[in-house]
Amino acid sequence: MRRMGRLLPAPAMVVVVVLLLVVVVASLIEVQAKERVGQQRLSGQTNDLLLSFLLLLFDRIDPDAVFRVCVQFGQFTAKLDDGTCVHVPRKCLEWVVDYQQCTLESLEKDLVARVTWGKCQQVVMSGYDMTTGEETPFKDNMDVVHALFVRKSDKKLFLYADVEDKHDQLVTNSSVSEVNELFMDEVVTARHGDESNNLPDIDWDGLEIAQIPQEQVHHQVIDWDGLEIAPILEADVGSLVPLMGEDDMYAFVGLRAEDERAEQARLQAENQRDSAPNPAADVAQGDLNLNEAEIDVNDVVPSEAGVFYDRDDPPMEVGSLYISMVEFRSAVRQHAIKGQFELGTEKTDTERFRGYCTAEGCPWAIVARLQPDGKSMKVTLNRFPHHCTSTVRVKTKMASYKWVAEKAIPFLKKDPNMGATKLQDELQTTHKVTVGYSTVYAGMQKAIEQIFGTWEESFAFLFNFKAEIELKMPGSVVEIDVQEDGDGIYFHRFFCSFKPCIDGFIMGCRPYLSIDSTALNGKWNGQLASATSIDGHNWMFPVAFGFFQSETTDNWTWFMQQLNKAVGNLPTLAISSDACKGLENAVKNVFQRAEHRECFWHLMQNFIKKFQGPVFGNMYPAARSYMPERFDHYMNKIYEANSDVKPYLETYHKLLWMRSKFSEEIKCDFITNNLAESWNKWIKDMKHLPIVELADGIRSKTMNLLARRRKIGEKLDGVMLPIVVRQLNAMTRELGHLKVVQGDRDQAEVTEITAEHEIIRHAVNLVNHTCTCREWQVSGKPCPHALALIISYRNPNMADYLDPCYSVERYKLAYAGVILPLPDKSQWPKVNIGFKLLPPLTKREVGRQRKNRIVGCLDKGKARSKGKWQVQCKRCLAMGHRSTSPKCPLNGTKKK
Repeated sequence: MRRMGRLLPAPAMVVVVVLLLVVVVASLIEVQAKERVGQQRLSGQTNDLLLSFLLLLFDRIDPDAVFRVCVQFGQFTAKLDDGTCVHVPRKCLEWVVDYQQCTLESLEKDLVARVTWGKCQQVVMSGYDMTTGEETPFKDNMDVVHALFVRKSDKKLFLYADVEDKHDQLVTNSSVSEVNELFMDEVVTARHGDESNNLPDIDWDGLEIAQIPQEQVHHQVIDWDGLEIAPILEADVGSLVPLMGEDDMYAFVGLRAEDERAEQARLQAENQRDSAPNPAADVAQGDLNLNEAEIDVNDVVPSEAGVFYDRDDPPMEVGSLYISMVEFRSAVRQHAIKGQFELGTEKTDTERFRGYCTAEGCPWAIVARLQPDGKSMKVTLNRFPHHCTSTVRVKTKMASYKWVAEKAIPFLKKDPNMGATKLQDELQTTHKVTVGYSTVYAGMQKAIEQIFGTWEESFAFLFNFKAEIELKMPGSVVEIDVQEDGDGIYFHRFFCSFKPCIDGFIMGCRPYLSIDSTALNGKWNGQLASATSIDGHNWMFPVAFGFFQSETTDNWTWFMQQLNKAVGNLPTLAISSDACKGLENAVKNVFQRAEHRECFWHLMQNFIKKFQGPVFGNMYPAARSYMPERFDHYMNKIYEANSDVKPYLETYHKLLWMRSKFSEEIKCDFITNNLAESWNKWIKDMKHLPIVELADGIRSKTMNLLARRRKIGEKLDGVMLPIVVRQLNAMTRELGHLKVVQGDRDQAEVTEITAEHEIIRHAVNLVNHTCTCREWQVSGKPCPHALALIISYRNPNMADYLDPCYSVERYKLAYAGVILPLPDKSQWPKVNIGFKLLPPLTKREVGRQRKNRIVGCLDKGKARSKGKWQVQCKRCLAMGHRSTSPKCPLNGTKKK
């Protein structure tokens, strides 16, 4: 105050102090009234300068020694010692210092008072030259003094500051706890639109943080801002294109890395356990006399004793013992395959076996005889070593379907969805043998029966499956329908919807169901029906599935009745299907209030059969248009070109296939039924399994699907799904062609020029989340016109303009339920149904269905080369003609 008195008279000093106090109070009130983050940061900087000036007034700093410090602080992650991970954004800090007392240590203390970081981290400061743009790291106080001397004229010191890990106290990344973008230094400021204002002030300096060993914590910070998302093309808007695949999301949030670390830890623990010393083995033999104390005890029944050997390379030396003739025959067959020769037999009966090599001139032979116990076989002769030509490149009778069945069991247990082609490759690669596809397929079917049971038994096991599901997951809907015939009672239909899937659909997904069926390709040529929905990430969500013989109105009605029993009569629901008349009637009868949509792709497949021409290309923009006026604009062009189009569509395609008539409550603008195709692809490799194994396999895949996505949900924070918000941010970079004229803060006119050079103006209302183009109302996401108005404000929060169906809470609710693991079918409850259930009555011969659909001419894909599809003559082996063609020189001249 003495120095202040020298500068100003007492009355003037009082006036200045009062004015400054008024300014401070007004500034604090202004901070509370601000709504946007940028304005809050500016107010925080103003407060720092005002407080610094107050210090100057009260004789803290000599006015001639005042320096203004401006620090550009880069974003970083504060790694606290308790495992907490705090994301600190990029910011600019300013305060006043006394250059006579300014040191590197004092600057660090000033930063600590404004920003918090972990004890395992350190701050690194660099001086910035505004004229040259060069950065000079501050290593000691001399660097600070030099920087102050250079900037003595304007008394402004510009610095860069970054926080990095200390080299002697490295802390590995962890995902134990994460605070989403806490703004320190202010101390805690809030973004517009979130609920951070309700957060209590956190006294970080008062926390007592315990040291945690490095191996116990693994921090994983999800950098959503670093995720680059390309804007969606107009043609892809509303299509089933996930913003990020499930596997990509699983890896992006760090779950795949966690799984790898867990697997490495497990392997390391196993290695340490195996290498651990055995205390009992370290006891010296002289310390304890165990010779008389040891009494052998075992639980082996003599009749159960067996012979163990390598089944891929069985021993055939003289004296080798096998428990039975069947066992020996299998072993000697494998020995021939291993030795790459063909085995023949002679003078073989139930008591002896005599084999030889079928190669001409080969002296090798083997003899085995029945032993006195009447069961086991012993090799008594193995003459000469075997040196004849290999048979690995030719088909022989050694690799029979029984041999394939025996060798296929390990492969099928590891991968039950393995097909015959892949199994053929595995067998030929592993055992160095050539085996035909038909032999592999027959052996695979036999192996499947040995693993899963017979095809006939699998239908009866569905009742046990139903009992186990209802026991472990009450509230699930599992129904089995049978039909009586003169010969007995036959399986008819099956329906299953797990309780976690029912709750997840109702509470977390959009009210949208995709219904379809796909043909099974096992012994039963039935249909696998499915009902699937979609979550906020545009990921397929399984709701229900079932089996029936064919797509009839009766079967679809029964399926939809069971689905109605599971999900109930929802007030808002949209059902999408293809052009199936039986399903259309079933939806009309059961879900009478639902909005029934038809797949536009299937519609066009039928449409192009009757109408061709460039004018009919207007069907696509008509279907994609959200506005009824734009739909009529395109359709009128088609009606003018051909008057038969309108009655055709009104007669055969009466369902909704145009976005302009979609409900605004569904928040799903898909015009195709590709969601069902995603389900079909998901279970494609399982459709050959016996029926009960297929049902249990779908349960297992659904259990794993929900568990993976539940783990992803644990990594998500905030109000809305981060990937959806980033998509909107990416779309804002492509809006330069739109002109915005504001009516008030939340309403505006947005003008665009279409591809047809038409000028169209839309009215946007940010409060009601509406636009006259209707895209925002139908999809639940802001349309380009709304985004153009939103980004006219500084630092908008995109989460405020999304529908709740894209919220993190809804996503977590969708996958909150747990499908419990089940034991194998031998441990399920035994249900006495009172009759013998027979396999379903088939209307056609038993045969295997196609696994992959025939690709149409309009499907996208690589063009086939004609050279790869030439036929070969079986007689002359020439290319380009068949064996019956006159072009074959071996056919001679045919009479005309």
